[in-house]
Amino acid sequence: MKTIHRAQFEKIGEEGDDKLKDHTVTVLGLGSVGSQVAESLTREDFNLRLVDKGRVEAFDMGRLGIFQEEDITKFKVKQAKRRLEIINPEVKIRSFHEELNEQNIFLIESEMVIDATNQPEINELVFKHCQEKKIPLIVVRYSGSKLKLLVANKKITNKDFDWIGDVGNVTQEGVYSGLVIMLNALLMTRIFKFFLGDTLSYKISGDTWETKLKLEKL
Repeated sequence: MKTIHRAQFEKIGEEGDDKLKDHTVTVLGLGSVGSQVAESLTREDFNLRLVDKGRVEAFDMGRLGIFQEEDITKFKVKQAKRRLEIINPEVKIRSFHEELNEQNIFLIESEMVIDATNQPEINELVFKHCQEKKIPLIVVRYSGSKLKLLVANKKITNKDFDWIGDVGNVTQEGVYSGLVIMLNALLMTRIFKFFLGDTLSYKISGDTWETKLKLEKL
């Protein structure tokens, strides 16, 4: 399958469409946000590296769009790879059923990393590695209807990283479906713009329930 619809968007055009070909993005964490952006990237012909240690859980099914009932209890990365290759057989997808640590952190290396694990310890590990290796990184934090995105396309300060902080407890607050849609849209926009030449870094925060969004350049 070859997508052709990107050129229909005037802000990308045919020249921009050529710039968006043959790139590889790593997606860490295949929860509600990670699985959705992985699907969107697959439909846009991006190659993927998927990293997640978890299994598909029944209580998550309402938020995990690419998975089906038969995937419950199975490894997320393996089932995601299977589903995504059905959507677009021409993309290259590598999957890693791994718990990230200092010994295997090299698995994330690609042209851009999306950290959707929502785990502070993993966020810090990934941030340090990407900064050291000069790999563009987007860290996503979310809970309830609140979101934060740290777009680190260059060397940034530890203080800027600390801004990502804690947005709440998903177990207690849940995840609003509108939040997942908004995050996917923001992530796809930042990924597209990076490969089209916007290599600035940003802090993006918001509350989808309150229809609030704030973007700051770093």
